[in-house]
Amino acid sequence: MRREYSENRLLSRAGPLNVLGHPDSVSSVVEILHVREGDEPEGVAGQSVARWLVDAWPAGLLSLNCFISFDRTTVCVMGQWSSHHSLLRTVRHLGNGAESGAVRCDEGLRGLSAVRYRVYQRVGAPVREQPVREQRGTGCVNVVVRPMPDRSFAKRWIDAVLDRYREISEAPLWREGSFHISADGRSVLIYSEWDSKGVHDLHMETMRRELGDLFAGLPEPRSAQQYTHHRSLNAVISAPARDS
Repeated sequence: MRREYSENRLLSRAGPLNVLGHPDSVSSVVEILHVREGDEPEGVAGQSVARWLVDAWPAGLLSLNCFISFDRTTVCVMGQWSSHHSLLRTVRHLGNGAESGAVRCDEGLRGLSAVRYRVYQRVGAPVREQPVREQRGTGCVNVVVRPMPDRSFAKRWIDAVLDRYREISEAPLWREGSFHISADGRSVLIYSEWDSKGVHDLHMETMRRELGDLFAGLPEPRSAQQYTHHRSLNAVISAPARDS
């Protein structure tokens, strides 16, 4: 059966983008690409998508979402997969270092800074009672990648951040948020959607003021950027049965 996909280059609908929230997803692959001087981020994003779709839409791939940072220095590409085995087959087919086990070891994918994650906690708006907000599209996406010593520490740290955050009455709400732990347990990815860059800026002021102690002593983030949506591709025909 031929696998097809739909594309949306300008998301204007209200509600979450479902970038990392597909109910059939068992693995997410996140690729952070730095735009070299003289290159355009749209071209970098297009090259990444083209690599995944070199022949056709891969079996097991649920979606690809591309974001460009507000300062146009970074591109983030996120893929959701219904099958880890399908992901590995696709990477082996792509070649370029796949046989070294890059995805399994999460030291990089095809020579690029891509890492496989699994969701640990989701936080959908509202975290607490809030008035209904204006229905509009997501204006800002924040993606943060933080190194962690191991999976156990990562879980404790995420739990502590969420517990404290829920106690802050004035904290701006994200539209959708999720915390992901890498397959090797050595990094945490924080994904969140916001009405606007300004709302997220206010959130960061609150985080620094109220949760600063939870970040003390941690290594600096590997990446922390605010993004705008560039393009989304979603499978039209259902992917193979979900596996682990």
